Amino acid sequence: MSDRTAALAVGVFFILLSIGTAMGSVSLGTYERTTQSGYVQGSYLVYNSLFQALALLLALAGGYFFYQSGKSAGFPKSQASG
Repeated sequence: MSDRTAALAVGVFFILLSIGTAMGSVSLGTYERTTQSGYVQGSYLVYNSLFQALALLLALAGGYFFYQSGKSAGFPKSQASG
């Protein structure tokens, strides 16, 4: 496995891990309220800030590895005439 392929594979892994973590950062909360006609139940979204920060860091790590795989691709350097 070349350096470029290894960095690309690690980048894909971190991106997929960040998507899974971001999906786990949102959950449902429920509430119950008493009204004149009885109980009313509802739900709302609960966000976990720690998981959101972790997802952001994992996505940044994946982007870094994508960048590194592009750098090691071996593209010829442009030779601008000056």
